[in-house]
Amino acid sequence: MLQGKYPSPELLLGGDTKFSLAYNYNTTEVEDAGDYTSAFKVRRLEEGIPEHRGTL
Repeated sequence: MLQGKYPSPELLLGGDTKFSLAYNYNTTEVEDAGDYTSAFKVRRLEEGIPEHRGTL
């Protein structure tokens, strides 16, 4: 649940306020790294990319 107390923009600017929320969940698993991809790069791909991302 998103809650917050914000000053009414209608009083300041005479407009409407709209909020948008975006959420994404991803998993990354390298199945075939090939001959030219190092173990370090595979680990960076699998563990370095966030699984959960959100924007408000």
